[in-house]
Amino acid sequence: MLFAVQYFVYAKPACPISTVSVPPSIIKNSIESTKFVHRRLYWFSGLVVRRDWDPIKTLRPKHRILVDQFIEGFAADNSQERRQGRSELVRYQSLFELLSSTGFAVPTWRDRTTDPFCLSIGANGEFLYMTGKHRLALAEAAGVKAIPARISARHWKWQAYRDELYRNGVKNKVSLAQLDAIGHPDLQDVILAVRRAHAKK
Repeated sequence: MLFAVQYFVYAKPACPISTVSVPPSIIKNSIESTKFVHRRLYWFSGLVVRRDWDPIKTLRPKHRILVDQFIEGFAADNSQERRQGRSELVRYQSLFELLSSTGFAVPTWRDRTTDPFCLSIGANGEFLYMTGKHRLALAEAAGVKAIPARISARHWKWQAYRDELYRNGVKNKVSLAQLDAIGHPDLQDVILAVRRAHAKK
């Protein structure tokens, strides 16, 4: 219902159930997961938030330590004795092997036992970690190139930029070549929408 309202407010709201492929290396900061969206509402994401986003915290160095622990525990020495000596990490072994071989999977609507990997997007387009701390660290340790993430919330200034880019693209104020040069993962649906609008003309 909330997302349906956004269709009448914003020029290019993102689909709430779609995912954005984000390289783990560009996720630098985190924000409190319950600040905007309640845990049970992660499946109904994509909200535009008009409120203060502070405080935003860096993932490092604590996250970096966690990544290094996984690399040391799994990648550097994968012997049975080493794993048994690291009881805290053993339960992540199967997930690490799965990520290494097949990449990051997205839980389906029927799979309510696993929370989707959720991010928010700040005013300047920065990705902010919300849930899945261990999955994020494991993905980075396993060398996963991109994580399919649900966007729980977007800062209103970032949504305003999405809307402006869409309007300018449709009105030919921004060329398709300029749009194609934009690499931000959360703007690819905007670029696709502009191309579809031009195709209908």
